Amino acid sequence: MGTAAAARMMRPILFTALAGFALAGCGQKLSGTYPAEGPATYEKIEFGSDEAVDVSFNGQVLHGAYKIDDKKLVITGVAPEPLVFTVDDQGCLNLVNRPGAMFEGKFCKAS
Repeated sequence: MGTAAAARMMRPILFTALAGFALAGCGQKLSGTYPAEGPATYEKIEFGSDEAVDVSFNGQVLHGAYKIDDKKLVITGVAPEPLVFTVDDQGCLNLVNRPGAMFEGKFCKAS
């Protein structure tokens, strides 16, 4: 078999593999408890089944939903505006401070 024939045979395999990687990124899930590390506006974040999340704030537990897009985590339903976090290379969540907002915090998964 020639090089051109081999390349034609590899195209469907490569396409299928790339499509699988793209779809895998769409359904990312988090689980477990992420307590605050150092000073933070929220005490901890707990991820449940599906896209449910509980955020502890001033002794209250606020229930919301989350979605992961690339390396950003967006939590809705717990504050007037969505909470946006970046996910660092260690898997910790870093709250993105919006202009004029007083929110801060880094949350790493409890072992």
